[in-house]
Parts: sequence; structure tokens; C-alpha cells
Amino acid sequence: MRAISILACVTVLAMAAPFALGQTKDPKIDALHADIAAGKHDEVVGSYQAGFNVLSVTREGKQIFAQAGENAPFMELHPQPEGGYTAMDGRVQVTFAKDASGRVTGLRLKQGSAEQVAQRITEQQAAQIKADTAKRVAENKPTPGIEEILRKHIEALRAGKPLYDMMAPGLAAAVKAQAQMSQARLAEVGAIQAIEFTGVAPNGLDTFLVKYEKGASRYVIGLDGDGKVASMAVRVE
Repeated sequence: MRAISILACVTVLAMAAPFALGQTKDPKIDALHADIAAGKHDEVVGSYQAGFNVLSVTREGKQIFAQAGENAPFMELHPQPEGGYTAMDGRVQVTFAKDASGRVTGLRLKQGSAEQVAQRITEQQAAQIKADTAKRVAENKPTPGIEEILRKHIEALRAGKPLYDMMAPGLAAAVKAQAQMSQARLAEVGAIQAIEFTGVAPNGLDTFLVKYEKGASRYVIGLDGDGKVASMAVRVE
């Protein structure tokens, strides 16, 4: 089964498998891990809001981990001598923003052309977001208007005119990088025959089955607080 994914970068962390830290051959990196063990990187530990997800950054001994959602695996963030962190064998870069006083205020994840910014939030705010997501999952109802938004985005991609102004910046960059491939796929499958809501995913995103004249695809889609599409992925059936 082929799959085409258009994702907000944080979704990558939600799907990644954890791995253990081994002794490296680079003394500079080993020194950075020693700094982590000494608590010198604890300023980045906390909760960050990325779309529907609460991205949690934690420390265990000499390792820093990120977790995109309570049920997601932990992803190790590897410190770099030049600053920032990497994950997934260097495919994901993570940097932390600070205010004038030096307090960490957010983070930026980058994978290829896709970027996502997550603002730091309090533990109380994180708990509320998690509670709201759990409620959505339990109620299992689509976000009002989300089906029509999905339809508009599919048709815009088919026409070669993606609705970038209706997307969060990180998703817009990812869609732009895959636009030609997506348009070619939509040309192959023909017109939309039906769009069926298939439930709310564990991370609070809406899932749909879209049936075309010559095939079908499953979509996962979610909006941010401004009503823009922040997450969208498609799996070809």
C-alpha cells in the first residue's frame, strides 16, 4: 500500500520509535550529555503547545526526550555542539527560543521543508488541553465545518492552487513541497464520490475516508486556534 503524507512536523515525533543512548565517539557530544546530567539543559524541560498536541520535553539522567501526546513514544533530542538538538538520526532539528531575560518561550521543529513552532505553556494549560482532547475523543464528533474544509483543500490541490492562506505556516511549507505529487495522484483517482467521517483520532484530529471514482484515501486533519489547517495527512488505500 502506497502512502503520501502531508504532516505538521510535530506529528513525526508522535510516530517515531524510541531508542537508547549509547556512548558516542565524539568527546564534545559526550560532554554535552554530561551537562544534561548536571541539569544544565533543564531550562528546556516543560510543556509546549503544537496544534492539538501537548509536546512534553523531559529529562532522564543524561538524556532529553520529547513526547507528542500521552500515548506517543519518547523521542530523544540529541544536543549539538553548535546549539540546538537533533532527532531521528539528524532528520529533525529542534531549537528553543528565549526572551530577553533568557527564559525559554517556545521551540521550533524542522524536518526538510516542514517547520512547526510550539509555544511554551504552563502545566495547568497543558492539563486543560489534554482534558479537552480526551473529551473530543470520547464524544467522537467531527469538528464543525471540517468536512467542507477538507473538500475545499482536496479540490484546490487538484486544481494546482493549494489554499496556503488557510494553512498554518508549517503545514503550508510541507504541502508546497509535495504539491506536484499530490496533484498527480488526485488526477489519477478522479472526482470525489463521498466523504465519510471515521472518528476522532487519539490526538484529537478528525479522520475521514474519501472515496474517488478510481480509489480511496484516508485523511487526518485538524485546525489550530485561528481556524487554519495545522495538521493534514493522507494515506492511499
